[in-house]
Amino acid sequence: MAWVLRLVEDLDMVPQQYMKMLVGSDALWEIRAQIGGNSYRFLGFFDGPTLLVLTNGFSKKQQKIQAQEIDLAKQRRKAYLIRRKP
Repeated sequence: MAWVLRLVEDLDMVPQQYMKMLVGSDALWEIRAQIGGNSYRFLGFFDGPTLLVLTNGFSKKQQKIQAQEIDLAKQRRKAYLIRRKP
């Protein structure tokens, strides 16, 4: 997982197999890692052009990301943006 996070940090264009925007979400991004037969995900959002704020991580066991994980990411994004206001 650390290797994938370094890719995201270091590359200007991250391959979609490692990072993509969630369709139909409020600017949420998914970072993906495959370790052996297990899939892991981080969800997060951008605050400006370069700061990626990760909200939650989980082991993905189903084809679709569970709604509760997306809801948690949205709640944490909203709380972050409220705290960040001057």
